[in-house]
Amino acid sequence: MGASAASGRSVAAATAAKDRWSAAVALTPAKSSSAQRAALIWPLCRRWSAQRQATHRPHLSHARDADELLGLFAAHSTSLDHIHAANLWNKLGQKCIERWHEEQLVRLAKRTLDLVSSSCEARNLANIAHGVAKCGLQTRAVHALYAAVAEAAVGGGLAGFNPQELANTVWAYATAGVAADALFAAVAEVAVRSRLAGFNPQNLANTVWAFAKTGVAAEALYAAVAEAVVSGGMAGFNAQNLANTVWAYATAGVAAVALYAAVAEAAVRSWLAGFSPQNLANTVWAYATAGVAADALYAAVAEAAVGGGLAGFTPQNLANTVWAYATADHYHQALLADCSRVWSIKSRHQLHQWQLWLSLKQGADGQHLLPDSQRQLCCDAMHDTQVTISGLQIAALGCSCSRRHQARLRERVSRAAHRLLARLGVPSSRIAIEVDGPSHFLRPDGQGVRAPNALQATTEVSAKEARANIRALNKNLEKQVQRRQWS
Repeated sequence: MGASAASGRSVAAATAAKDRWSAAVALTPAKSSSAQRAALIWPLCRRWSAQRQATHRPHLSHARDADELLGLFAAHSTSLDHIHAANLWNKLGQKCIERWHEEQLVRLAKRTLDLVSSSCEARNLANIAHGVAKCGLQTRAVHALYAAVAEAAVGGGLAGFNPQELANTVWAYATAGVAADALFAAVAEVAVRSRLAGFNPQNLANTVWAFAKTGVAAEALYAAVAEAVVSGGMAGFNAQNLANTVWAYATAGVAAVALYAAVAEAAVRSWLAGFSPQNLANTVWAYATAGVAADALYAAVAEAAVGGGLAGFTPQNLANTVWAYATADHYHQALLADCSRVWSIKSRHQLHQWQLWLSLKQGADGQHLLPDSQRQLCCDAMHDTQVTISGLQIAALGCSCSRRHQARLRERVSRAAHRLLARLGVPSSRIAIEVDGPSHFLRPDGQGVRAPNALQATTEVSAKEARANIRALNKNLEKQVQRRQWS
């Protein structure tokens, strides 16, 4: 059957070639010599052959937008192979995807799934995963495609993957929020075993960013990347590479003193050239989260932000920046004042927390704080913030302590400022318990928690009474957890 079909295609191709030759001969002058006819006929045949192929083969590179790309897929879906599918996803990832494209993208995902399951090379697997991630599609069909790509890549031992394809693949899974532990483990092993040969700065930054984003542990990989970055003198790293790298190490909680020092030095030396507002915010956030001192960097970032009038800073960028300076105990008056002018009412509660830190923790006098009118606006914004209290926190506050213990167990918080916390304080022993609170209070070195800025422990109880309170709390929390597991 296969031989017969191939024979039929050969006969058809030969017939088409003969027809093109006859047509070309008819267009040549009758009195032309054989050499003259050949010189005229062959270009015509080649041109017609190219036009014929263009009519039957999708020209993805000529498509102007996602609509045209998906139109090509609809017209040639049955003849689509894994190479065209990978190229199509790659092109779609560079276009603007709208909601009305979802139905066609799902069909493409299902068709690509069939192709990946049969055979697909490393480059095509990487392009498919990267393109799908950039399209931002989140459906069951896409998750099945991600699973198939990961299985094919790991099953083949990542053979044929170059450094950029490795980096793009893990970046895609991290961006899409799709778990693929086996894939990440295989990529880390291959990268470390090759000593990161061929990895350029963007590949290094994207790789550690992906591992940090997904929370996959890879100590050997982090160590190898840090060593490569420092030993290379930061050569080739642009602003985004630097920001993404330190963000990754801070997020993963990986200590890398030499790396942080090298990045800070490189950033300050370059006068933060090329750093976008998000790069600036992510960088200082990373240093504050990691607990790494970098006074020159903090000063340079503040000057750059204020010098640009905070243009381009989103509310989230500003919130991260203010949090970083407060956490790092680095005060910059001009930055604080500018933030108070440009922030929306919903975001001013962040500034209120910074002011509390300045006044309660640092003993700052009135000269270092905002004017009274702006301070009141920030305080009002904090009071107007709606905060949801979890059932676990309510259970912790309602633990079965005796009335005597309950009378001495108090939480001293500003109204709505720290309702998220259920806190037991023992000043004599410096014991504090936070229930179901923000994870950013955890110290990156694993040596406890940071004290919330606006809280002061005022409960005066003995160590014996504190232990009784903690036992009662634990008992109540166990009941709450069991209740949630069964519900």
